[in-house]
Amino acid sequence: MLPQKPSTRTDKAFDAGQLLELSKANPAARDALLGLIRNAVERGPVQLRDARLAWKEGRGEDSARILHTMRGTMGTLGATRFANSAMELESAIIDQRVELILGLFETAEQALAETVAAAKALLKQEAKPLDKSGKPSAAPEPGPYLARPVADLEQKIPVWYGYLQSEIKNARDDIKQINEEIENLKNEQFFHLALSTLPSCLVVEDDELITHVLVHLLTREGYRVQTAGDGRVARQIIEKAAEPPGLILLDVMLPYTDGYELIHVIREEKHWTTVPIIMLTAKQQENDIVRALDAGATDYVVKPFQPNELMARLRRILKVKG
Repeated sequence: MLPQKPSTRTDKAFDAGQLLELSKANPAARDALLGLIRNAVERGPVQLRDARLAWKEGRGEDSARILHTMRGTMGTLGATRFANSAMELESAIIDQRVELILGLFETAEQALAETVAAAKALLKQEAKPLDKSGKPSAAPEPGPYLARPVADLEQKIPVWYGYLQSEIKNARDDIKQINEEIENLKNEQFFHLALSTLPSCLVVEDDELITHVLVHLLTREGYRVQTAGDGRVARQIIEKAAEPPGLILLDVMLPYTDGYELIHVIREEKHWTTVPIIMLTAKQQENDIVRALDAGATDYVVKPFQPNELMARLRRILKVKG
């Protein structure tokens, strides 16, 4: 089964609409995604400066590695213009096409500046409260009670009244907490039973943003997800697991133990030989693909990816396996 080509049909500075739409029903996931977007656009210019400095100092491999990571992260966010320019720049550095590199750095810097501006505009818009239609709501008009100075109102409220209100609020909060604890205890056994019946997936990815996106997508599909941020942690999970997961999403470039070595570790485990392993990485050279498939990977998905396309691809792979 051949991997799909990276999604380059669009050339947008920034479009996280699909990710935000997927997390719309889950405020916590949406807030976490917005936080990761903020983090990505804040560190992006620093990372690109580090890549340029590494190249100037003759550390081409380090420069290409930084661009490789940025391409996967920013492309997944919807910054396809920067992802495409970073891919060209990474290839030029690897192939040592010196005459192109300075110009490609300038192109990447311009694309990143456009991405950062668009992302900041989105974050500013999302900071406003949403109305029932999901659009930013206008600030409420000040009521007539604001026409009088606050100091005048405070002088007319007895001190004991404020204290009594505080005590009533505390009592209500205590009752609410007790009721929640009782409800949690009642549901805990049922929850763990239901959770144990869900299909499981192991995600091995060192990029926090991509991990967040994958966990959210898989959870929506009904998966029980376990994550590992580097090869060493993944290896410990594999060796200690009582049973294999139903699916593994595995990055190639990982700290401590890379994805190729982890494939061999997985396939050597007695009950893990048929578990689908989907390589998820920005590496897209033919020899990388062949190496992963020869090592025992089921398929190879290239970053950046479109969430809906990725999940459709996973469903097809699992359907074939079933």
